Amino acid sequence: MITADPRVVDAGGVELAYVEAGDADPPIVLVHGFTGAKEDYGDHLEWLGREQRAIAFDNRGHGQSARTDSYSLDLVRGDIAAFADALGLGRFVLVGHSMGGFVAQQYALAAPERLIGLVLMGTGPGAPRIDADFRRTADAARRLARDAGMEVLLQVQQNLVENDPAAAALASESDVRLRRERPGYVDFCDAKFVATDPVAYDELLGDILDQEDRTGALGGLDVETLVVVGDEDRTFRKAARRLADAIPGARFEEIAGAGHSPQFEAPAAWRDAVGSFLRELR
Repeated sequence: MITADPRVVDAGGVELAYVEAGDADPPIVLVHGFTGAKEDYGDHLEWLGREQRAIAFDNRGHGQSARTDSYSLDLVRGDIAAFADALGLGRFVLVGHSMGGFVAQQYALAAPERLIGLVLMGTGPGAPRIDADFRRTADAARRLARDAGMEVLLQVQQNLVENDPAAAALASESDVRLRRERPGYVDFCDAKFVATDPVAYDELLGDILDQEDRTGALGGLDVETLVVVGDEDRTFRKAARRLADAIPGARFEEIAGAGHSPQFEAPAAWRDAVGSFLRELR
């Protein structure tokens, strides 16, 4: 995990907390997922920093970054641009996990000239394909977050986990095993969740579920791309394949024994896939 104290930068009027390791070019910017945090890359930041400057930041409304009045995927996409500019980055490699993958695609489509490479993990080209039960549960969770706060929402989800389609969608054998075997991992996940601004939870989840499909637009993307997904990621496995098929020349890596967070669940295989791709970009 990350042990260094975070820094804070003003990124277009939003204070974003970040950590970094290394100083060699090309820099790599790591964007976490919904209710995640910069620590989602903490096991690998020092490793990445041996070869290049690696920077992970908390999205607005997450972790130690500022809370704002409103949230959307487009605003988070804009934060990537403002963050890179605030740190004086020229061209860089962009990594996005889950929701971070959605906004990384948006950034790549808006400013492909800024990117040396793109890594998209556990994500797809548009809104997840969900059923009516999932949508009703997600909408109820959004209301509860607003009305009662994230700690109450967490308690409700924990009590209803077996009957919660939203939680079940991202569950996997590897995640269950990790929660059982890695000391402190459950508390780590819970702490990230409750640190999320309830307004961010509501508005970003709504945006995630209603976002437009980017398949057609991605067909014109000219950026070296790696798409990574765990073979147990039921929500995004097929979507990741569609994503890789949509982007010309994209490499696709399915990681065995991993669910939605392969950097935690199969770290050696994740490093092999990502490391090989990064070496080819240098």
